[in-house]
Amino acid sequence: MKKLLLWVALAGLAPGLERGTAAVVSREKVAELASGSAPVWNRAEAPGKTRGTVTDLVPEASLATTGVPGAAGRRETEVAQVSMGKSPGVQQDSLMVMFWNLENFFDWKNDSTSVSDAEFSSRGERHWTRKKFMAKAQAVAKTVLWAEGVAGRLPDAVGVAEVENAGVLRRLLKETILRKLDYEAVHFDSPDPRGIDVGLLYRKGVFEMIDARPVPVGAPTFRTRDILYVALKHRGSGKDYVMLVNHHPSKFSGAKSSESKRKAAIAALRALAEDSLRSQTLPSLAPETSPAPSSETAPVQPPQTSPAPQPTAPGTSQAAPGQQTAPAIIAMGDFNDTPDSPLFLGLTPPLVNLSLPLWRKGKGSIRFDGRWELIDLYFVSENISSARVDVLRPPFLLQEDRARGGFKPRRTYLGPRYNGGVSDHLPVVLLLP
Repeated sequence: MKKLLLWVALAGLAPGLERGTAAVVSREKVAELASGSAPVWNRAEAPGKTRGTVTDLVPEASLATTGVPGAAGRRETEVAQVSMGKSPGVQQDSLMVMFWNLENFFDWKNDSTSVSDAEFSSRGERHWTRKKFMAKAQAVAKTVLWAEGVAGRLPDAVGVAEVENAGVLRRLLKETILRKLDYEAVHFDSPDPRGIDVGLLYRKGVFEMIDARPVPVGAPTFRTRDILYVALKHRGSGKDYVMLVNHHPSKFSGAKSSESKRKAAIAALRALAEDSLRSQTLPSLAPETSPAPSSETAPVQPPQTSPAPQPTAPGTSQAAPGQQTAPAIIAMGDFNDTPDSPLFLGLTPPLVNLSLPLWRKGKGSIRFDGRWELIDLYFVSENISSARVDVLRPPFLLQEDRARGGFKPRRTYLGPRYNGGVSDHLPVVLLLP
């Protein structure tokens, strides 16, 4: 079979390949890449490499860049640390949700009054250009697709934090490989001084969006990110889901001095969860009347219609006419605290802390002083407490920690220097069987 020398990384299509890295790819594989039909985890053909390891995703030439050593010495040990394993045989979960703090995901335009907007602009301190923005957007898109190889399905919803505006999410969905998929974005501007917000991407083929609104936290005492409330109805089962996307106040000013702010965010989250659990079955939207979810201003209002009968999926129950049924609540986000924090006792009940078992295993989404910490968390209602949580570790999101050993997330900037990564956080996923 005739081969082509394809600069796949230039197109941003093959995960794990650094920009400008050459890979030998068959004509059939080129067609798969162009159509988006090839499984993400094995798009790069690396002869002689064992499928399911880091070297499936990263060619030899780019191992040093991603922090994975070359052929000599430590490869097998280091590969085991970052490999997510094989896709075949992984349980096909009925729902997959991802959350990811994208660390200062700004556009390159200085067009707002936020503290950080001028800094992250083409003429600002960071020299943040359209080229750098698109490189980050392509890496985010690759990660979303890479998750399919780990869980056997694309994320049905993706919560994000530290995005500047709806335009950033719009470009992510329209100008990367994600344009071939059916994701829609939900975003509202928040009063955060840095100009960073939370948002949600969801698959239109999986969910109908019923309602969306920002929920203020701390006003009028202090300004911070809103909690994003998004009510969705699963098209297959008819089950109602409420997604609550959070980014709670940080400990930058000190853990004690900022504790009251995080308490206020937790109180707002608890009130939202309790209100949602008291609500009736969410009304169904007709597909042709679904509102555009990428609102930057007013919340989307659901029409006053009765829910249509839906087929019942295994493990769910369909309410009888006139009977109330509580939605499944998924509260996700960067909580700026580890799962063992006493503050989270204020959420249980009505919510279950799903991240505590993961934290006890020593897994984390950020690295601080050479140790992994878990601050990107999930809290869910008891009716989906069988869900499991894990951290995704795509090798192209990691780099070697030369100061402390091991690996760390590859950030966009290291101090003032452009580093070409995505975030100081790794994505965290929830899998619901």
